[in-house]
This record gives sequence, C-alpha cells and structure tokens, in this order.
Amino acid sequence: MPCSACNSQNLRKFGSEIAIHVEERINDLTKPHVFVFPKITICMDCGHMHAQLNESDLPALLQEKAKRQGI
Repeated sequence: MPCSACNSQNLRKFGSEIAIHVEERINDLTKPHVFVFPKITICMDCGHMHAQLNESDLPALLQEKAKRQGI
C-alpha cells in the first residue's frame, strides 16, 4: 500500500512508544498520560506517519477518559 500523502512506496514499519494526554486543553498537560505502543509506518520520502493502536491499548485510554469525565 503506497503512502497516502505522496503515493511513495518507500515505507518502513517501526515499533513506538507514545504518551497520549487524555485532556484536550493545553493547560492540562501536567496530568498523567497513557502510554501506548503502536506500530507505525513512516514514509521515508515525505515523513507522513500512520499509526495503529494495539487492541490492548484501547481499554487504558477509555478507562482514563471515563475517569476524567467522572463516569
């Protein structure tokens, strides 16, 4: 599958570690974040990145979002 931004075939897959801040406001970035470990695909020509979370990462995100919303 080619790059969705530039149509290049020069794509590479990597493992990654991303900290997701559940809060949407910039002043809330000091609150705890959720670490996820998606596989990412990066176009080596234009730098466009595609990430797909593992199913096992989704519950942690949902749980943290619910906690912040008081659910």
